[in-house]
Amino acid sequence: MKNIILTILSILTFVFIHAQSDSSSTKLIQISNAKYAVYKYDATLKVNILTYQYSDLWDLDNDKKKDSIIFISNGGAHAFYHLEIWLSSSNTKTKFQKLYTDFPYPECIKSVDEIETYLPHLVIRDFDSDGIDELFLNVNHNLAPTLDELKEMGLSTKQVLIDYKLGKLTVTDFKK
Repeated sequence: MKNIILTILSILTFVFIHAQSDSSSTKLIQISNAKYAVYKYDATLKVNILTYQYSDLWDLDNDKKKDSIIFISNGGAHAFYHLEIWLSSSNTKTKFQKLYTDFPYPECIKSVDEIETYLPHLVIRDFDSDGIDELFLNVNHNLAPTLDELKEMGLSTKQVLIDYKLGKLTVTDFKK
């Protein structure tokens, strides 16, 4: 009886091993915003992680030079990205490690009213008509800061605005 079971298992194993398609027929998945996607080695995780580097697109500090907006993955299967901004005026990096998004792709909206109905994750535009772009980030997801963490950051909503005021980046509640 044992021999019959072992024979059947051996045959099934052989059939299933050879039932896999070869790699030449495998389709690759396209990365969203691939033009800005860069894999970087993370020494802590010991793996290459996906980052999105939006350089030379927006001037957040009004020095007439474009700044770098970088989203760095946590390396998970459902990746979340924290934000870093390099300002050209001061050549400094500001990390926003508690502000995660799972869709770090800038979205275009026609008016501010669309934020309430469309619920974009990331919008970069001049919201306050001061001639300087601001960054809107919707952090309403399962890795979002808790209400207590938001209060510690001086916030009361999960829709935030990052703005350059008085020589530094500030994070405030988004107000329409």
